[in-house]
Amino acid sequence: MKTNFIPFMLILFSVPIPFHGQGIGIQQGARVTVQSGAKIATTGYFGITIESGETGTGSFLDQNSSGSNVHFSGSQRVQRYITGDTRYHFFSPAVSGVTFGTIFPSDQDHIWVREFIEENNSWINRIHNETAIQGKGYSVYLNDISSTTAQFTGLLGTGDIPCGGSLTGNMATGPGNGWNLTGNPYPSAISWNLLTRSGILGSVYAWNAINGNWDSFNGTVGALTDGIIPSGQGFFIQVTGENPVLTYSNSCRVHGNSTIYYKSSPLPNWLTIGVTTSANPYSDKVFIGFDPDATPGFDPDHDAYKLRGEEVAPEIFTSGDPILSIDVLHSVDETSSVSLGFKAGIDADYTFIASGTESFALGNPVLLEDRLTGALINLKEYPVYTFHAAKGEWRNRFSVKFSSVGEMEDKVTSISFYTIRKTICLNFPEALDGTVTVYSMIGQCISSLPITSPGEMKINVAGASGNYIVSVVTNHSVLCRKLFIQ
Repeated sequence: MKTNFIPFMLILFSVPIPFHGQGIGIQQGARVTVQSGAKIATTGYFGITIESGETGTGSFLDQNSSGSNVHFSGSQRVQRYITGDTRYHFFSPAVSGVTFGTIFPSDQDHIWVREFIEENNSWINRIHNETAIQGKGYSVYLNDISSTTAQFTGLLGTGDIPCGGSLTGNMATGPGNGWNLTGNPYPSAISWNLLTRSGILGSVYAWNAINGNWDSFNGTVGALTDGIIPSGQGFFIQVTGENPVLTYSNSCRVHGNSTIYYKSSPLPNWLTIGVTTSANPYSDKVFIGFDPDATPGFDPDHDAYKLRGEEVAPEIFTSGDPILSIDVLHSVDETSSVSLGFKAGIDADYTFIASGTESFALGNPVLLEDRLTGALINLKEYPVYTFHAAKGEWRNRFSVKFSSVGEMEDKVTSISFYTIRKTICLNFPEALDGTVTVYSMIGQCISSLPITSPGEMKINVAGASGNYIVSVVTNHSVLCRKLFIQ
């Protein structure tokens, strides 16, 4: 098939037959696969451009083992759109033979590129005429601009590629304790679980500029969904022993949004608690799970450290030593509670949203305790909890309990709830000192009123039809109900 410049706009396009043209453009969000045995070539100046922007990044995956069936006569260019409210981002070149000056052809007065040196735990600036190394990660600092587009022009990454230099250090020694900044060298995403690696911590850490926090993944769960690392993304790993190995190969490449990497059902005994705030766009997550192979201490193959995020971003983690973003324990039956640490980046209202509670057996309670307010929430029934926090950090304000701790006060549990069209009705048999708050299912506060007297209270809800959480908070307890508003 012969044609001129072809813009691939399809969500998925597989090339099963010979394809010839003057140029190929893979648009934002499109995915192109060259099937094994198929040939693809361009004869004009355009070559191939894989675009990236606000709506997504294109992906190119050649299934031929040697790459000999793919020929581009013109330039080979891979873009990576960089945005977010944080000024620091991490990238890695998806081509070989590219200099830093050509990666960022515009806004150069507002961009600084740095390389992390593990041996002395420091960062050094790179200059425009130096060559970026495939398989190595870099930090880019955006000053006075909110976004830019990296342009990687060279030879598309394919085949076996080392991790951009020798992995150095060890988690037990300083100064950088074995932390190495590497990166995806291909014009498609890669899967952490498909990488060839040894002597390396089982978890990977990628910066999320949208959430203002580090996404981790331990091979099973984590905020880095399914361990999929986008094209052009830099990320941190930690060396755990001698002779570490990390090798990129064609077998680790995937299209980033391939549905085969999403789990159809929750893993047993895995709890996720996310934190958000309406005061800024940042968020964070902590994962707590159980595995018979886990030990009470830090497990390099299971646990993941909590790496610090933006100063104003909320953070949540298990508050042992070290603090963890993924905490895997031996048995839910042997664990009565897990302490949660929380950092409030600013003085604001925050919302915890729990998921995965349905993966625990009926006989295993999952309760959230707020030791500051005395609130005790059954997360299986009421997964949303909103609270206020001043700027600062609390290592032990919250805990998750996996065993029963007694019943709430009779006065609170005797409150009745019902709805009439757009009105929530509560009946208080006795006088209480407290507050009734209505939340949407994403934690947005709809209404908050003090309890003034016994009897009936009515709250009008002007929002759309759907489920809402009604929370009654007294000095000693919390009672929540999920109600449907027509």
